Amino acid sequence: MPVAASNGQRPLHGAAKRGTVEVVKALMENGQRPLHAAAKKGMEEMVRELVEKSAEVDAEDGEGRTALTVALAFGQEGAARALLEAGAGVNAGTGQRPLHTAVEKEMVEVLSVIVEKGAEVDEEDACR
Repeated sequence: MPVAASNGQRPLHGAAKRGTVEVVKALMENGQRPLHAAAKKGMEEMVRELVEKSAEVDAEDGEGRTALTVALAFGQEGAARALLEAGAGVNAGTGQRPLHTAVEKEMVEVLSVIVEKGAEVDEEDACR
């Protein structure tokens, strides 16, 4: 389901209209879903806006990663926190899970939140 702002405009359309080239690039990068692209770039406000407008917080990209895993993989702690606050699943995705990514990136504070939210700590890394 496409995500639109309260004025009916989709984030990509709005970014293009305002001329924010970096946002447009992030939203279109490699055909990623807009939420994944915003998470990758650490665009916390965009992440919150997309989730508020019904973006699927646990949708997977072509590699089975959720936006939370993508945010963690690119060291975007703020975006990761925004996704966790929005209810991102800590065990979601068929690719590398958020727990494994947070461990790999040594993001201790976010890691503790992921564990508190019920991450399966004994699960093997699907990508190893």
